[in-house]
Amino acid sequence: MPAKNEFEWIGSFDRGLLMRTIKECRKIDNGRVSFGASDYAFWLPVLVSAIRVTPVVGSLKSRCIEKALNDLELNLDNDRDFLDRCNEQFKKLTEGKKREFILLCSITYEGERLFNRLIDDRGVSIWQPDLGNGLYKAALKSRATLDDLATSLDVTKTDLPLTPIFVKVEALDARHAFEISIGAVDKLRGILNLIVNSNRSINPFGRFNRRAHAINRFRLGPVHTLHEADGSLAAKTIWYEARWWHLGASVKFKGDKKKIRGNIARYWKILSSSPLRDYIGTGLLRYCRALDRHDDDVALIGLWSTLEFLTGASSYDQVVSRITKLFKDDHFARQIAQHIRQRRNETVHSASSPDQSEADAVLLHADTLVARMLSFLIRDNIRFKDADELFEFLDMPLNLRELSARKKMIDKFVRYRNRS
Repeated sequence: MPAKNEFEWIGSFDRGLLMRTIKECRKIDNGRVSFGASDYAFWLPVLVSAIRVTPVVGSLKSRCIEKALNDLELNLDNDRDFLDRCNEQFKKLTEGKKREFILLCSITYEGERLFNRLIDDRGVSIWQPDLGNGLYKAALKSRATLDDLATSLDVTKTDLPLTPIFVKVEALDARHAFEISIGAVDKLRGILNLIVNSNRSINPFGRFNRRAHAINRFRLGPVHTLHEADGSLAAKTIWYEARWWHLGASVKFKGDKKKIRGNIARYWKILSSSPLRDYIGTGLLRYCRALDRHDDDVALIGLWSTLEFLTGASSYDQVVSRITKLFKDDHFARQIAQHIRQRRNETVHSASSPDQSEADAVLLHADTLVARMLSFLIRDNIRFKDADELFEFLDMPLNLRELSARKKMIDKFVRYRNRS
């Protein structure tokens, strides 16, 4: 039985045209592969879009495709052979030996620790490492050597209080390590922002804000660096937030800190132990990144996309039907969901943005829908063995008479199957 190929063509693309186009800008000289920079940069993203991968490939998709294209023995006249080469590169990457990397980043928060460390199958997140910690001091020292690079890139500096975070992961190389570790931070920020955003109300004076800014209060700081296990640089470069600005003050929790810390620990434990942890984690990451956006239109589209993902819906009607099941007043929720569906469509298809006077309310409505789904999966801790079981639950009828009739039919069928 042939080995499974994790890569396949999407039927709506002309694979022959794409292969010929890449071939025309690909050159082999003295045993080395090179490409015409402009044409390659133009067509490579199209090629990446034309290929579907299984979830196990994930963020390694682009790298496998690039490595396959740089294979000297690749025949670009054979589109099947190309997918086989992509699959081979994936196997080589994942069979390689992993080593420890450390991401040093920061978030907009000030105050006492919300946790010491959080552990999951991706790595360890350490909150606010001690200034006396030797590893932290070594990482800061090595980061300082990149100050000139940050200046040349005009990376924004800030006087806002920031809390440092270490994320320790095992990865194949620096690029892979950054993808894993920044995803872990954004998943954590998804939980933190879910807590904070649940207390948000409509700002009736939002139209007077002259500069757009993100909804999220727990934002990434402007600069991130990647380090080896001893604190030295793993890559002599910085990752930075190109559109970083934050008008609001850093988060400073008031009230019962013990309760907040307890909630964070509980949600993380539920998430880490759930059979749906990857699915929920992706939802948190998408939720967080949608509300990191400064542009209201982009944030709205991102929230609706997150809702589509979380509900597993294949149509707008199914999104609305499934999300309304999670609200006590489903009729009220349906009005909000239909309203957000309409606004999202107007934004995408008619280039019609919410008026500045109502943009804050529209985003709050969309946030309410997504947050309810995430809360159902994390706070309510309703357990499902897989996503299909979750979607089956969300497709249950709301009418109690219909539910009762279905239950009777199921019981009747079970008795029939168990007859002697």
